[in-house]
Amino acid sequence: YTTSDNLEVPYVESSVVWNEEKREIVVFAVNRSLEEELQLTLDLGGFENARLVEHVQLYADDLKAVNTKDVQKVQPIQKEVTAKQLAEQEITLDKHSWNMFRLTY
Repeated sequence: YTTSDNLEVPYVESSVVWNEEKREIVVFAVNRSLEEELQLTLDLGGFENARLVEHVQLYADDLKAVNTKDVQKVQPIQKEVTAKQLAEQEITLDKHSWNMFRLTY
């Protein structure tokens, strides 16, 4: 999308951390789209045997939701890792969400 300063910014941004000792890869991904779910496809070249074992998401439908000491409206949740995700390494990112995916090999 284009910002108010006329800068082009991708809707999906991601970063990857490889932990050789733990034999895991952690992917952090954000979907900046306010209206659309988007697909994230993992290209695991060199780690073809890696398997998705955890998906943690931070999301609230209300963009103005805030946490207070009494009410926690926005908090990380464990998402189900589906068989399709395991097989295809393709993951749906909910609109305006932050995500963490942990893969082991």
